[in-house]
Amino acid sequence: MNCYFCNAKMSLESAGFMIELAHGIIAIKDVPTNICPKCGQRSYKDDVARQLERIRVGLRGEALEVAVVRFSE
Repeated sequence: MNCYFCNAKMSLESAGFMIELAHGIIAIKDVPTNICPKCGQRSYKDDVARQLERIRVGLRGEALEVAVVRFSE
């Protein structure tokens, strides 16, 4: 896959992802991420984006300030 911004070849890596909510922050570890080595742009496959959304929805009602979870497909 090539970067949408600079057209460099992206590499699949495991990276962190953070979601800021009104009542706290969710930090997600080990997310499969396409990262551009040239400009740093990140891209996620559709199934990964859906899983990130499921994690967000699952934790949105929790009384938390910071939650750290590991990504699992």
